[in-house]
Parts: sequence; C-alpha cells; structure tokens
Amino acid sequence: MQTNQEKYYSTKEVADMIGRSVSTVHAYVQEGNLKPVGDRG
Repeated sequence: MQTNQEKYYSTKEVADMIGRSVSTVHAYVQEGNLKPVGDRG
C-alpha cells in the first residue's frame, strides 16, 4: 500500500542538496524563491 506522505527538509539539508550555504537558502526564502512550510520547534 502506498501512502501519500510529503517529505520535508531542514534548511541545512536543502543547502547541502543544492550546494549553497544556509544563509543563501534563507535569502531564497526571503526573496520568495523557496517556500517555507513550517517550523519544527
């Protein structure tokens, strides 16, 4: 049986995946290029 679970990534994980720094990922979010989904804490 297949479930439809979405996968979420931390800012650090995204930075590692795209070869950029965490601060660059934050800038992408601020610019509207990435959509933040939530906060774990």
